[in-house]
Order: sequence, then structure tokens, then C-alpha cells
Amino acid sequence: MNRRLKPVARFWRRNCRAPLAELMAKKPEKPGREWRVLLPRERTHHLGRVWAPDREAAIARAAEEFNVEPARRFRLIAEAVG
Repeated sequence: MNRRLKPVARFWRRNCRAPLAELMAKKPEKPGREWRVLLPRERTHHLGRVWAPDREAAIARAAEEFNVEPARRFRLIAEAVG
């Protein structure tokens, strides 16, 4: 089984070393913190999570990302995760 993997490993090391080093050097910065976004109705619905610097930005990003109607945007609740 190892005999099959060795040529692939040699190929990967030879051809992918530079791009891997570039990827490891550049770490993407997270835009703020993670927010859990809820929409209260009869029961509260969990829409998802978004990354934003503050609560207002999290609500604006969630409204755009989850296609919330403008009439319901004022009801969105953002809770910090972690």
C-alpha cells in the first residue's frame, strides 16, 4: 500500500512546495468576531452565523446574506459567540 503513495508524495513535494509556503505565510485576518443571528417569530429561528466587528454590522451582514426582507430586519437579534 505504501508503494502506491510514494510517487504521489514525491510529485506533491516537488511541484507544490512554493505555493504551500506562500499559503502558510499569509494568514487571513478574521473581520471582528463571530455572531449568531436569530429571527424571532412564534418560535425563534436560527438563521446562521456571520463574522462582523460589532452587533450592528452583524445584523446588516446577516440581513444581506440570508435575504431578510426590509420589513423584518429590525427584528434580527445578534449574539456574540464564544
